[in-house]
Amino acid sequence: MATVTPADLLRRIKADLATWATANKAEVVVAEDALSALEILADSPGRCRVVLNWAGERNLSNVPDVFMFEQTVDVSLASAKDMAVAPGGSLHTAPAFKGSLLGLLQSLKAYVLGQTWDPGTTSQIWQYRDTRIASLPGGVPLRAYTMSFAIDTAPAAVTDHAVSA
Repeated sequence: MATVTPADLLRRIKADLATWATANKAEVVVAEDALSALEILADSPGRCRVVLNWAGERNLSNVPDVFMFEQTVDVSLASAKDMAVAPGGSLHTAPAFKGSLLGLLQSLKAYVLGQTWDPGTTSQIWQYRDTRIASLPGGVPLRAYTMSFAIDTAPAAVTDHAVSA
């Protein structure tokens, strides 16, 4: 199985999501880490934004010197209301539930799960893990959701070397 780095995963997902993003008038952004992803989501007034970030990996092998990693990627979706308020107006307008964010979320999940990867590169399909409300540190929820997906990959080549004393 060929090596796929976290940067490769994010780059390829972002490129593949271009079609979905265009159809849904969304912007796709890659974040450096989970905190950056939350900052980008919180700074999304009035626009639909997909934020990708690498969420870690774990070794799937119990055999010494044989590695197979499960890499996790978080895919977040924000479709925040514009926070502009007219003088004397109310920020809370209590609009009727339309489900549009949830509809976009389900569409995005189906699109990601429909991605296939090259044989010999990864396990070829994403494994869906969960969806949760995106929240700022301190628990303040955003008008955004984060879905976690995992895929099996091979690590970069390991080079044996002696450790000096």
